[in-house]
Amino acid sequence: MIGRRSARLWLRDRGTLAAIYCDAAVEGVILGLVMARVRQTQPPYYQLSALFLLVYCVCASALWTIPLFVQQKAQLIMEVTGGYYSALPHYVATTSVSACVVGGSDVVLFSILWFLAGFEWTALPFSLFVSLLAFLVVDGAFYLASIASSSFAHANSVTAVAFMLFTFVNGFTTNPQSMPLYVGWVSYLCPFFLAFEATAVHVMKAYPFADQQASGRGRTLPAGEPTLASAEELFKQYGLAGRVYGVTMDPGTYVWLVDVLILVLLAVAVKGSAAVFQSVWVAPNTESTWRRSRLRGVNKQAKTDEEDAREIEPRKAKLRARGRG
Repeated sequence: MIGRRSARLWLRDRGTLAAIYCDAAVEGVILGLVMARVRQTQPPYYQLSALFLLVYCVCASALWTIPLFVQQKAQLIMEVTGGYYSALPHYVATTSVSACVVGGSDVVLFSILWFLAGFEWTALPFSLFVSLLAFLVVDGAFYLASIASSSFAHANSVTAVAFMLFTFVNGFTTNPQSMPLYVGWVSYLCPFFLAFEATAVHVMKAYPFADQQASGRGRTLPAGEPTLASAEELFKQYGLAGRVYGVTMDPGTYVWLVDVLILVLLAVAVKGSAAVFQSVWVAPNTESTWRRSRLRGVNKQAKTDEEDAREIEPRKAKLRARGRG
């Protein structure tokens, strides 16, 4: 019931839906034109930059849900305190519907940019899958920050910091290869890095390095860097697939056992934490606060009625005295 109502509210707000999906389409076209045919015409460095933009845009789309979460917090307070339903069904229904709506716009953006960049369609499903897993982690963190905030401005500032931390280790500009070993482990707590690593490994392992060396397309940087002979050398250069730690596992197997598994665990942990926080802390405290305020209102009204009664009695006595006179 709650899910159907949330879906109806989304469908009624056609302006917001149009803004989300039009923004995704325009963003995909603009970035796609910038990265047009990068797979066929540019070295792997620029192909990684296109993959970086893909993952970044999908994760950033979670920002659409912050105003909704802040608005629905007031609705949650009213309906939970009124005894209509508990906090957990509200969380599951609203977050599922919002994730489907925003995730649909991510599919539009991802497909447009993927097509214009010239990547192989066979690699699209897996790349989109891991990017949406990263989106779920970011979306869960944003929901947790939104329900813990007292206003939209408060939620916006908290989620901005959270998003900055998520993108701090992104695999492209910062990765385990460029970081000291004693802090490199932070990468595997960052959904952005995990999604980028999985996408990059899945896409770049099929790149024909040997066939492109003669034309200069096997280079990773525009100048001053040696030509790469294989995807394995690319992974070592960027610290992907655990190569910086001496892992020799097949990259495809590594992606499933490490990146995908950790993303799933992070999504479950973050979403579960948000559900527990809402059920254990937000809803009970809200209900007790509402009851206290209601009790204060009742007591204040009783006190006011008592004071009014005290003021009315002398007036009645004076009127009776005048009537006798």
